[in-house]
Amino acid sequence: MLARYFTRSNSNKCPTVIVVSGSDGRIEKAQAIAQCLAMKGFSTLALCYFGMEHVPEDLDRIPMEYLKNAIGWLSKQPEVDADKIGIYGRSKGGEMVLLAATLFPQLKYVVANTPSNYVNEGIIGGSRTSGHSSWCFQDNEIQFIKAPKRSLLKLVIGLIIKNPMAFRNFYKSLTWNHTNAKHPDARIMIEKSNASFLFIASDTDGIWPSDNYIKEAYQIMKANEKEKNCKQLCYANAGHMLTLPYQPIPNCEEYGGIMESGIQATIDSWRETVQFLKQM
Repeated sequence: MLARYFTRSNSNKCPTVIVVSGSDGRIEKAQAIAQCLAMKGFSTLALCYFGMEHVPEDLDRIPMEYLKNAIGWLSKQPEVDADKIGIYGRSKGGEMVLLAATLFPQLKYVVANTPSNYVNEGIIGGSRTSGHSSWCFQDNEIQFIKAPKRSLLKLVIGLIIKNPMAFRNFYKSLTWNHTNAKHPDARIMIEKSNASFLFIASDTDGIWPSDNYIKEAYQIMKANEKEKNCKQLCYANAGHMLTLPYQPIPNCEEYGGIMESGIQATIDSWRETVQFLKQM
């Protein structure tokens, strides 16, 4: 396990949050979020799952055991309340935490920020699809949606002509067009989890249709009479970078947002995140 741990110096047991970042890899962004949550009174663990030494180089067949081991380690810490462990993930990390909620019942609260509720193909070299799942568990690949060559060609053309919605259109097509019918098990079965969920997205997410993903996830939970466990926040014109407030958002407009809307959305979504986790 490659991680950084933040906790208060006193010995009182407190709620704990595992934090994972997105397809940028490494640990810096997860650590920034973890540090901010630690300042709110949580113990936090920023977990790196690829892109550094001792973990895979690429976002490809990442062992979900990383999270299992993190939960086990945290449960043994004297200042951690083992019954109050939550998890936060953004972007690709949002996909990871939704999957984790179905595998590890110890996770009580789940914040999925701009997630996918489907398992997608792994990424190698920072931009190429791997032909394998992003995740594995117990040495088995998690069922995923494989991108056909035709869809990849459309994506490349979209990027060449600088279509800001090229990635969004790519994932939207993969998820709800004919390809998904070949992979019925690629949807993350969040209805199997009894955790509480906070879904965060924007209607102009330029990376993938996180707004459609969270709406579908909420409807699935509602159909399973678990909507009381869920809250969804969808912001207008905020793009993909709904992370920490009061800091630069260099990719806001590049990833579908309008700067003014993105600023207000990050402020509100962070406040909602902290309030949600404080219910633990």
